[in-house]
Amino acid sequence: MMVAVIAALPSPVSAQTASKEPPDPTKSSFGERSTRTPQELSVFSFLIGKFEGAGTIKLADGKLAEFPVTWIGRYILDGTAISDEMHSFGPDGKPYLGITLRQYDAARKTWIIEYLNVTG
Repeated sequence: MMVAVIAALPSPVSAQTASKEPPDPTKSSFGERSTRTPQELSVFSFLIGKFEGAGTIKLADGKLAEFPVTWIGRYILDGTAISDEMHSFGPDGKPYLGITLRQYDAARKTWIIEYLNVTG
């Protein structure tokens, strides 16, 4: 199944305003960017936070289906990389999770970007 998130994600949901429940200790915070990180990492810093939105997929019969998306971005690897997660449900109702890892290699002047289709 190929998924394309077409709809723009609205403004971030603050961790304080999103829920009155105590924080889940199994979830990490959004992290802090390391001072050792190359400036290039700021290209993707807009992904840090929690966002709610919608995606659209074209089904096999040609029809379009919309689905809710929760996006969570955080600094990882001691603040030297960004992990962003897309949580959603497919048209069949099954949960979907995809994670992208982004890190800039200053020595080689190149990006290292890996995508993990957790559900697939």
